[in-house]
Amino acid sequence: MTMEEIMDYVDENDNILGQDTKENIKEKNLNYRVVHIWVLGKEGKLMVCRRPNNKKAYAGLWTSSAGGHVQTGESYEVAAKRELKEELALEGELKHLFKIRYKHPRGNYVFTDLWLMQKPSLIEEKKFDKTEIFEVVLYNFIELQEMIKKQPSIFQPQLIKLVHRWGELYGAQTPNNYR
Repeated sequence: MTMEEIMDYVDENDNILGQDTKENIKEKNLNYRVVHIWVLGKEGKLMVCRRPNNKKAYAGLWTSSAGGHVQTGESYEVAAKRELKEELALEGELKHLFKIRYKHPRGNYVFTDLWLMQKPSLIEEKKFDKTEIFEVVLYNFIELQEMIKKQPSIFQPQLIKLVHRWGELYGAQTPNNYR
């Protein structure tokens, strides 16, 4: 029997109101928290991962390097480190970039906190969690922005919002130049 994931649900300003299972929170359209992590691979290119086609949410879409739900009792940073280790078998220093309040099509808010790993330990595809990651591509940031403009339907909506927000905040500066 699998343990149900317990998460915090939050108000419209990301203040914790209570806890429930992930399924109940989503079924009730409550606001909740997630993390996304951008991993920079070779030559400072951003690792973008495609979700397996059998996933319940965002099946087959391209998304951030790693990510997931913040569980009860976790900070965003702790959740980012856990997800990075679970999905990519990576550990290391993370830099906080920014947080967005994403308006989900269901009407609730998903607070999405973005983290950056600039110097990952050796990335080995055989260590990827194949239940979470089907395929990996490395893009320079300008290429990723162009791909999103050309084919937005193949990207997870939160990744699109994060890439747009990066552009608003940092313009043409790419994450590999971020300090």
